[in-house]
Amino acid sequence: MSVFETWSLVGVFASIFVNIVVFGALGLQIRLLANQVDLAKRANDQDHDRRRRQTTLEACTSFLDRQAELRLRMLPSDYDEAGVAALQEKALNGDGEAKQLLSAYLNGYEALANGARFDVLDLAVLDRGLGRRIMLVADCYRPLIDHLRAASGNPDVFGDLEWLARKVEQRRGSAGEWIDDGPPLKA
Repeated sequence: MSVFETWSLVGVFASIFVNIVVFGALGLQIRLLANQVDLAKRANDQDHDRRRRQTTLEACTSFLDRQAELRLRMLPSDYDEAGVAALQEKALNGDGEAKQLLSAYLNGYEALANGARFDVLDLAVLDRGLGRRIMLVADCYRPLIDHLRAASGNPDVFGDLEWLARKVEQRRGSAGEWIDDGPPLKA
């Protein structure tokens, strides 16, 4: 073998070695990029969940503020069965002010339920903050809801409220207790 052939072989093997190193480095870069994309996706998902939970808390706070305003107009506590039954009876007997008050009240719950149904609001946060009340309201106001459905001819009136009450009940199981969804997401 001549010197030229020897150096040619050395050059070929050196080129092969350099190509292997470059391809190895490229493979490593691709793997690092894939890891970075995965981390970015997880961070984005966590941020989305955190913002959705924050939005849900803000919606709950706004809802509770509206409830306080309605209570100033003589809306009884959800836990006052006699008061709820009396106001509901007035509304069912044609008292326009009572019907308007209860409609505004139930529409607030319907709006929260609609947000949860379309995954805009976080079901776990709603359950933890208002779950017991949601189930109670859907149950206590059943006569009025049925009346409003019959009067409007629309079987879907306050359907999202009922859906949310069922979801909360399913989450809580037969014990009726809220579920601990684990520690809060870290920023």
